[in-house]
Amino acid sequence: LSFYWNQIPRLICTGKSSSSMDSSSGLQRLRRNPELLKSLVGLTIRHNSALNPRSLAVTACAMAKISSKMRKPLVSLDKLWELLGRNIIQKATAPRDNFSSQECADIVWSFAKEFGGRQQQGDTPSSTLNPFLLFNAMLIEISPKLHLCNAQDIGNMVWAYATANHPAPSLLDAIIPMVIEKLDKFDSHSLTNILWAYATLGHPAAELFDAIAATLAATVPTSSVTNSGNGNKLDALNPQEISNTIWAFALIGDYTPNSILFLDALATSAKGKMDLFNSRDLAMMLRGYATLNHSSPELFDSLSHQSIKLLPTFNSQEIANTVWAYASLGHSASELFHAISKLVIDRIDTINFNPQEIAKMVWAYAKLKYTHLHLFNAMSQLAFLKLDGFNSQDIADTMWAYATMNYPAPEFFDAVSNLGVSKLNTFSSQELATTLEAFAILTHPAPEFFDAVSNLTLSKLHTFNSQQLVKTIRSYATLYQYDVNPYFTNSILWESIQKLEYLESDQIINILWSAAVLNSVDAKLVVMLFSEISKRYYLSENNFQLSRKTLLQLHQASMWYRKEYHCNEPLLPIQLLEECFATFSRRYDTLVSSI
Repeated sequence: LSFYWNQIPRLICTGKSSSSMDSSSGLQRLRRNPELLKSLVGLTIRHNSALNPRSLAVTACAMAKISSKMRKPLVSLDKLWELLGRNIIQKATAPRDNFSSQECADIVWSFAKEFGGRQQQGDTPSSTLNPFLLFNAMLIEISPKLHLCNAQDIGNMVWAYATANHPAPSLLDAIIPMVIEKLDKFDSHSLTNILWAYATLGHPAAELFDAIAATLAATVPTSSVTNSGNGNKLDALNPQEISNTIWAFALIGDYTPNSILFLDALATSAKGKMDLFNSRDLAMMLRGYATLNHSSPELFDSLSHQSIKLLPTFNSQEIANTVWAYASLGHSASELFHAISKLVIDRIDTINFNPQEIAKMVWAYAKLKYTHLHLFNAMSQLAFLKLDGFNSQDIADTMWAYATMNYPAPEFFDAVSNLGVSKLNTFSSQELATTLEAFAILTHPAPEFFDAVSNLTLSKLHTFNSQQLVKTIRSYATLYQYDVNPYFTNSILWESIQKLEYLESDQIINILWSAAVLNSVDAKLVVMLFSEISKRYYLSENNFQLSRKTLLQLHQASMWYRKEYHCNEPLLPIQLLEECFATFSRRYDTLVSSI
């Protein structure tokens, strides 16, 4: 029975052999009429218990290959898969050793190929077999036999456990030194599958990644990567393997000198195969390079041209990841971004962007300063409708994008201003500061939001860095939140004093001006900030440079506090006060003359 099963994949396997036409014909017949397997399935079910370990492995492998060639699982095989799985588990848990190392590798590969593929397609098998029990049984069976595994067995096993999303930390740990020791025995396909598997399972393997990167990069000619062979192992990689490998390095975060050389080599290899990439591979590769912050200008230019060709095939995730990648690396791609904005606007009702993708889209266009008003209008409507699904980072990134482009989005901003306390508690200090500043830049009143933030963040202002403190208090002042909680403004002043060494002079003046606008009454804290400005002025030895706007703010703040506290002594050096007053006078004269 297992012999006959083993012949079917060979009969339907299309390739460059002389019988490829017959193979193709056999595959088409089987696709049209899967019932051709009915007799063989029935016999195998009847005699399942008599199958020995080798026959079980061969049969499972053949069935997985048939499903793969058919491009869909065969429902008629579900009962057989269940019986094979139960038989395998029973034999694997028996006292005596039943399966060889190769048989173990073939079995987990087969079940991962079948059931892992169904998970990716969202298909649920009708059998009651729990693959988790089978993978656990095989894990126990293979562990003492790892030293007997060849390169293909190792590659199949790690791929299988990753595809099945089955954690196997002890197995993966044991395999690392074996792979490093036998690197010359692995082909490029196996090595890239191993990298993908470790990354997919999130298993740390820095030494392994570095060793594989060094080995594969070493096969590349120093001049360039070509498609002519000459020992270059990267030539054999297809686009999916290239993109999976780049994404694996991004997931693990491995960015060593060896991996940098390897990523450069992969970029050159990818350029020679650009016409073979599909939308999924393009978007994944872009996202991987951007996540690693690895610049590859020529590759990104090529990817831009190929993406434009395939743009109608992109889904929402691929579109969002693509623009995010270009923006993250600051790589201009105006033609691509224009094409994407046109596609999105034309298909806004059919491209189902989720909240994270909406945020990525507007963030990317704002980051690269691409002005597409219609796109931003469409995205603001989507953001408003899907706000409940936004997390704090999505909200902050979206708000930042509209403020950066100076595009009002009143409905979305109003909805954000009415966020509940539970949602606000999830914001980081950076996200709060960014969101407050967006309201301020677009002069969009949000009293409920600002009041809630001032009351909620009192206990965590110490987590704000110097820049976030400046953005926060300046936002309140810009929107004239006069009735802000005084404990909040005083706490910002106090935290600013603790972080004076990290504050630029213009930032300290921003804080002083904001405190004056907000009618902050803690004179002691304010005087300490004025004193810091005075100290820096004296230490600068007549090289104290401030912008005109900053000088005006300093003049306003000093005048307000002198009047408020009836200060007889000046808060600043006389020369600096005179410079502030002169700037103010020139500004006043300009305004008067323009009336």
